[in-house]
Amino acid sequence: MEGVTGNDDFLRTFAQRLQRLRHRTGLPQEQVAFRSGLSVSTYSQLERGRMGINIKRLPELAIALDCEIVDLFTDHHVEPGEAETESPAARAQRLTGRLD
Repeated sequence: MEGVTGNDDFLRTFAQRLQRLRHRTGLPQEQVAFRSGLSVSTYSQLERGRMGINIKRLPELAIALDCEIVDLFTDHHVEPGEAETESPAARAQRLTGRLD
């Protein structure tokens, strides 16, 4: 069941990223849940890696955490305007951290 393990790893990583982003804002879970339109229980489960989130909810979650959607998935944020000067190959390489 390798797929389950990969999914568990993804949820754990996503949960850790949510925790870091929330701590950066200084908001309690209850406030992030309210701002994102989620129940406190649902948001708590997200932060513990117990469940995933529907892709349609990502914009609200990003707004609640005062970040861009990309920040929910990577620590390598691109500043506005920076992406316009970076080639797609260079951006992919930077985001994945791979040097081929």
